[in-house]
Amino acid sequence: MGNQPDGQNLLLTARRVLLEEILPILPDESRYTTMMLANAMGIAARELDAEKRSDLEEEKSLGLFLIEVGVESGQKVDCDNAAMLADLIRQRSIPDRWQQPLAEMLLALTRRKLQISNPKYLSL
Repeated sequence: MGNQPDGQNLLLTARRVLLEEILPILPDESRYTTMMLANAMGIAARELDAEKRSDLEEEKSLGLFLIEVGVESGQKVDCDNAAMLADLIRQRSIPDRWQQPLAEMLLALTRRKLQISNPKYLSL
């Protein structure tokens, strides 16, 4: 579990203070720039939320895949599912019949990450 408040909550709190406390006392010529900053903070907070959800989905997908191929999730106490899968791939321990599902799952996970970090790349 991460520390609280996390980056997303900090951004949302700073955005609220900016809009509710600072914006009202600024001169008119500074309001547009301040609103742009508040909008950027809102976008960043939403991206952090999407990234957090994506990480949870990734861990779940990897865990389900490991169970399907017969590996107990958490078999290695000091490893997460991604590290465990990486070890299995390096050891060439994934049975042939799981190679195609593995490739499809990894491609789907990569696309999800790109939707957050670089969505324009997917449209190329």
